[in-house]
Amino acid sequence: GWSRVQGSTLRNFTVFLSLSAQPMLDWLQQTPGATPAPGGDDVIDINTSKVTAGFTSLVLLSTILGNLAQKLNNDYWYTNDSLIAISLGFLASLPLCGENYSSIHGSFDTVFFLFLVPPILFEAGFALNQKDFFKNFAAICTLAVCGTLLSTFILGLGLFFLAKENYIKGINGQNPKEGLLFGSMMSATDPIGTLAVMGSLDVDTQLYSIVFGESVINDAVAVVLFQTFLSLPDGNDISISSSQALDAFVNFLIVSIGSVVVGALFGMLSAFITKRVIKDGAPHSEVTIVLSVAYLSFIFADAIKVSGLMSIFFCGVIMSHYTKYNLSHDGKETAHNVARTLAYLSETSVFIFFGFNILPTILPHCNSNKQGEPKFVLDWCFVGWSIVLCLISRANVFFLCWLLNTCKRSGHAQETRISFKNMLMIWFAGLRGAIAFALSLTFQGPNRTYIIPCVVVIILFTNVFLGQLTAPVLRLLKIPTFVSQDHGANPITRGSIFLRIDSLITYQHETPNSGIEREHLDLAHHLMSQESSKAHRSKLHRIWRRLDDKYIKPLIGGRTREDLANELKKTLLSFHDGSNSALPDETSQNATEHEELTNLPLRLEEIEPADARTRPPTSPPPAARGENAGL
Repeated sequence: GWSRVQGSTLRNFTVFLSLSAQPMLDWLQQTPGATPAPGGDDVIDINTSKVTAGFTSLVLLSTILGNLAQKLNNDYWYTNDSLIAISLGFLASLPLCGENYSSIHGSFDTVFFLFLVPPILFEAGFALNQKDFFKNFAAICTLAVCGTLLSTFILGLGLFFLAKENYIKGINGQNPKEGLLFGSMMSATDPIGTLAVMGSLDVDTQLYSIVFGESVINDAVAVVLFQTFLSLPDGNDISISSSQALDAFVNFLIVSIGSVVVGALFGMLSAFITKRVIKDGAPHSEVTIVLSVAYLSFIFADAIKVSGLMSIFFCGVIMSHYTKYNLSHDGKETAHNVARTLAYLSETSVFIFFGFNILPTILPHCNSNKQGEPKFVLDWCFVGWSIVLCLISRANVFFLCWLLNTCKRSGHAQETRISFKNMLMIWFAGLRGAIAFALSLTFQGPNRTYIIPCVVVIILFTNVFLGQLTAPVLRLLKIPTFVSQDHGANPITRGSIFLRIDSLITYQHETPNSGIEREHLDLAHHLMSQESSKAHRSKLHRIWRRLDDKYIKPLIGGRTREDLANELKKTLLSFHDGSNSALPDETSQNATEHEELTNLPLRLEEIEPADARTRPPTSPPPAARGENAGL
């Protein structure tokens, strides 16, 4: 009986995939002047409607299977949404083997960079863990900028010399331009699956922040490098002078700095609008302002020839620091949910399309033209050397992390050094993904037929093979997990207030349904971390915080340290006065403690703004670890 059920389910599933793929086949076969839908609107093309329905069905199925697959996750296996989306796209392409895919390749890169990537990077900035991101900002920028440059040149020039000696085909052995273009596109990391596992297992915040921050900035840097190398001269006899190299480097700096400035200005513009122009607006108006200004930062940056990707990311960062606190409670929640939904839809769409293009790029009989000649050639020697050089070039993280650790000589700085285990995990997390694939589709050189299949295979290898090994590697390296549940290491010795906060945090982790709001817990968590690290803030940091609170936030908005202190005071007093009966008995209510709480807000320089959403996905309590952690 079970075998019959399995057979029936498999047949139904195959029929569903075939129905989903059929509209795509119709689209590929459509001719100009396609007929409108009979009896429907004349402006709706029937083929466009079919392909939209088929793609939407795949997105829906990927979402359902992704949530169901979370129940199978454990310490050694984690099924991420990107792998499911790739698999569905691959299965949907099976009935289409041999069709013409050039129309899709010709338009996807435009759709990708104009509509799919911006929501992903904006959400990454808007929901950023600012405290951990800027705490590790030096390491993130070093790995994202210097690491990407090193990786590009090691990989690109390595393949160039191999091609020059006739060891491989697929790269021009007379001109390093093609090798450098390939190196820049393959230096774009995309560890979505790895980050999902790390967030689910609640790894060390330093490791998570570095991997996440590097991947976001690295994508924009890789695109800028790719565009920079496109400006190099073609031809087999190339000689790059020192002045040309200097011009390329200066252009790279101008584009990078200009992108950050554009993003910051547009982020402040949205804060000014929500603070001074549309104050206390309706939630839908607030969300519209946030999304519109963010997308305009991307368009404007691209129009003035700087990086729109980097611009929209930093626009999101600025919005999370200022604009978010000008929104109403409903507006803030809606903005977060809409941004995350758009990012998820974009990620899923990209990976479905990638899976849809696996067969047409790696199998000759699935990509031949009318004359029977293959459009893509898969050269396994080229692929093998590329994977080896990708792994070698990624090893620059050990050298860069060693340099960063060498610069940390003071007592507190030594505590923030990157451990060798974390270095190994950062190296391992250098997966390739959507940016590399989209850049390969924009490549128009003579070796395009070799490069696109090679990129597809490398993405499959890193995401399917290495990505699924993330949880076992974390276990093998004995990297601590579920660190937010361990509060015993917090060096808090300043009396009953902090002991009470520590008890509050511990109790919430042990009692999932305690009634303690998530925002209150994060505020308490933040106060603990501030108390343990306040003595190590730099003079420059203190100056910036005072400037920010005194001049910038009063003008464009944002949560000041005084606001945070009053929130903490209100929260702790509410628990002290017995408004929450779920608190444990050991948090005694006595007059001395009540006086200490009433005299909170702590000194302003001891507190800095924190956002309840700025921590990487926190591990659920023990009773709820099986829930969907998302991407």
